Amino acid sequence: MSMKTYDVIVIGGGISGMLAALLLAKKKMKVALIERTKLLGGFFKTINLDGKVLPYGAHHIGLGGNTLKKFFEKIDIDIDIGFKVQDIFHIKIGEKEYEIPIDLAKLSKSLVQYFPHQQNEIIDFFNKIISFSKDLEEDNEHRVAEYFRKTVSIPYIDFLKERFKDETLILLLLSIGPGYGGVNEQDSAFTYISILATYGKGSGYFKDYGKNLYHLLIEKMDELGVEVYLSSHFEIDRFNEHNVQGTLLQNGELELAVTGKKVIVACQPLGILNKAFEQGIIHHRELTKFSKLKKSPTAFRSYLKINKKASLKKGEYIFCPNENIHISLQQYIDIRRGKLPVSIISIFEDDHYYYAMITCNYSSEASYDIDKHETNSFINKQFCEIFGVNRQDIERSLLMAYRDNQSPAFLPVFGWYRNQIGNISLNSLDIIEKRLKNVYFIGHWSKSFGIYGSVLSVTDCMVRMA
Repeated sequence: MSMKTYDVIVIGGGISGMLAALLLAKKKMKVALIERTKLLGGFFKTINLDGKVLPYGAHHIGLGGNTLKKFFEKIDIDIDIGFKVQDIFHIKIGEKEYEIPIDLAKLSKSLVQYFPHQQNEIIDFFNKIISFSKDLEEDNEHRVAEYFRKTVSIPYIDFLKERFKDETLILLLLSIGPGYGGVNEQDSAFTYISILATYGKGSGYFKDYGKNLYHLLIEKMDELGVEVYLSSHFEIDRFNEHNVQGTLLQNGELELAVTGKKVIVACQPLGILNKAFEQGIIHHRELTKFSKLKKSPTAFRSYLKINKKASLKKGEYIFCPNENIHISLQQYIDIRRGKLPVSIISIFEDDHYYYAMITCNYSSEASYDIDKHETNSFINKQFCEIFGVNRQDIERSLLMAYRDNQSPAFLPVFGWYRNQIGNISLNSLDIIEKRLKNVYFIGHWSKSFGIYGSVLSVTDCMVRMA
């Protein structure tokens, strides 16, 4: 059996794995990037609807001030090219619509105008979020850890109720959370604060929804000599003092023996943790803690192509079906309820058509047997009711759920639930990492999420590896 040695092996070819591989290759390291599916990118891809390029994963991203720009400059990519700032969200709660700026200072002023009787509480709340956002951007680990300790164990609905009395204001703030990140009302306040802090420093989307950036990343990896293995699985045989040894399987067949001086895990880490347990590096209780973590939701996404007879206004919308907090925050789509759950609805247009993208959650642990046609019809009907569109104006619709390419299981969009248990468990990977020595974990959103979360995670990893 042939054998190869690399300076670094990156397991997982999503956006975090790709960025880590590029940074390391830029430093003249010999890098292997191993991805178990047929394509790189994870959720960072696009789809084609009758010639229109639309995002496969999250299209609306937080910039974190200049953090993203500075990071991509390290790999010679200018992300300002083709980037469109999106600074307004329209939040529809029942029959009412609120126009909400994303910038934290502007958001604070806007909410004061809508809810003047809560002015002092709003200003105090957002001053603290702005302070946290600055600490996050500056990577002030001490301050971030302090926020984490204070907020990780509090469900954010309770966190808000401690600060505000107006239920509509609370619901509006809760809607921003599920609308941005698909989080549950019982997820920790730390998750919620991270979402606001990430987007509140600037946000938007790529005009081509990342298609050009995706291809640029692929070209850069080829240019820098990153060796990419698709449809492949790296099975660790042994953790040693100076390297990690394993075997590479491609399409389920033994390909070659591989040694990495260092390994970066940019994917679900349970397989690695199982091997560490077998070798006595981690304890059974640590393994059990991770194996029992509940998967976060998957997402249903409906893409609609609508003729210009309809009267639509392009933009980003968050739909919350009812003014009652607990009714509105029913997280999962269930056609028996007769209403969409909290959903993010994005409306675009070109010269000939409107395009709508409706994203809502579905349990990752739900049955595979779902009537796709019935669900798609339900989402279309709900969209028409919300925006006053005639059904006959929808010329084409496509329903997609995130599923594992290797099996019929749903893919959890955010890995694990980001509640107290999930957040604390993810942070404990830092402790396990020190015992594994040459293994590093990235991409698990202990501070933030999306591309911005990946950038923070990869940046921290480079510091730890130095």
